[in-house]
Amino acid sequence: MNFVDHLRQELLVRSRRNSSYSLRAFAASLELDPSTLSKILRGKRSIGKKFILQVGPKLGLNQQEINSFIKNVKTVTRDPESDPHFNVTESEEIAIHPSQLPEAVEKIRKFRRSMAKFFGETEKGYEVYTLSVTLSPGTKTRS
Repeated sequence: MNFVDHLRQELLVRSRRNSSYSLRAFAASLELDPSTLSKILRGKRSIGKKFILQVGPKLGLNQQEINSFIKNVKTVTRDPESDPHFNVTESEEIAIHPSQLPEAVEKIRKFRRSMAKFFGETEKGYEVYTLSVTLSPGTKTRS
């Protein structure tokens, strides 16, 4: 479940407890503008780590739960339905053994090459995008 799904679920739970509970009341409890919250819940506005850090505690989430949502945050900087030139950034923390690194690097190289081949040669009228795949250490080795 991502953070927006969690927000939707929390609104549903509160609405079931109190049939007159509204989006406006939910937004007030989170100290958000109702219009902004509505856009977020409908997927028309993206959220980031800062939003999760601000709203998470107001939902009663502990730091571990907040960090879990942050770790899996997906940010869409433009609405893909209305703008075909949108940016998507996804990240995921994974545990890997150092012995797997050479194979992982090779898979990343193959992926990059396959994407370059998929998009083909650039011609007039094409736009330039940057495809970036990063594999970098996030923690010390676990025993």
